[in-house]
Amino acid sequence: MDPVPKGHRGARNRGETRPAEARTQPPRTQRNAFEMLKLQGMSVEGAAAWAGVSAVAPKLQAHRVYGATKALLGG
Repeated sequence: MDPVPKGHRGARNRGETRPAEARTQPPRTQRNAFEMLKLQGMSVEGAAAWAGVSAVAPKLQAHRVYGATKALLGG
């Protein structure tokens, strides 16, 4: 039996194919919301209009990135 490639911890047992690093990143929609609000300085309304979602969605998505980042940093 071949060894499991580095970054694929238990992939064979769970049927997963994504590397461990990819599992630690938030989904693209959440990253986009965070980037628009915090890095580009867009308003919530502007980010929502650009993404075609309600005004609540970018705030929630960015908040999820904050939580994931905090957890990753051990906070």
